[in-house]
Amino acid sequence: MSQSTQPALFAGIPSTSNIVAAFTVHGEPASKSRPRFNHRGNKSHAYTPERTKAAEAKVAAAFLEQTHRRGTDPDITYGISAHFFSGTRQRRDVDNMLKLVLDGLNKVAFPDDVQVTEVIGRKSFTSKSEARTEVVVYVVGTVESLTKKCAHCGAEFVTWPSLIEATKYCSADCRQKHRREQCEATCENCGKTFQAHGHKDASSRRFCSKECRAEFSSAEVACSICGKVFRKYRSWIRERNYCSQECARVNDALVHKARRSKHFPGTCAICGAGTTRKEYRRCNPCKLAGIPVPAAS
Repeated sequence: MSQSTQPALFAGIPSTSNIVAAFTVHGEPASKSRPRFNHRGNKSHAYTPERTKAAEAKVAAAFLEQTHRRGTDPDITYGISAHFFSGTRQRRDVDNMLKLVLDGLNKVAFPDDVQVTEVIGRKSFTSKSEARTEVVVYVVGTVESLTKKCAHCGAEFVTWPSLIEATKYCSADCRQKHRREQCEATCENCGKTFQAHGHKDASSRRFCSKECRAEFSSAEVACSICGKVFRKYRSWIRERNYCSQECARVNDALVHKARRSKHFPGTCAICGAGTTRKEYRRCNPCKLAGIPVPAAS
């Protein structure tokens, strides 16, 4: 870089002590081309032209040749001053040439080009043999980041304005731990703490397993016929309960007999069936058949 061009190149820079690198890219300045598209079936794919890639790589190589290291500090803001000396009268926009320099320095002079907070661009004409781009990278200050408290550990973490409402946790580990705690519930049957996955509200999950739910929903009762103790759903418990169908049939027979004894208090001396009154010796079917009453012995 010639001494005659340094004053113009450094004009507008707050302090020369903040300069990270000052380097020259020899050759005709290039502009950032628009992306190209190729079509494969029903899909379109965008790509950067090879000439633009080569020009960006040339800028990155000139920076690394000057500094011998990459910029890795994400908390610093940078400024770029670029003076483009064109050896032709071809029309090029300064903003497009600046865009190519910024993209070439991205992830080389700084981790992310969002850290560039100010740019200075100038364009001049010279002979073809002296065509070049003179670039100065300098420090402006520090990144003013938004911070928010983690919903799990309470630590301050950096976020972005577009994500400040949606982001709640400082890390994926905190998010997983918080969600795990929110899913914790206590089984109403065994008292064990378990993870109620798949439920927005852990309180809606009452039991840790199907077995605990079945055990909580049932109770031990004694069979009204044989006295055997068995489990039965609480909603199915009645005044009389039966352990099996056999016991239920025995109960039906007893109930039927009790009903018959109520409506037929007497006993037929011929067939043993019930009679409507105790003093009757024959039932109505035997009477209609004309069967005589046997003599008393």
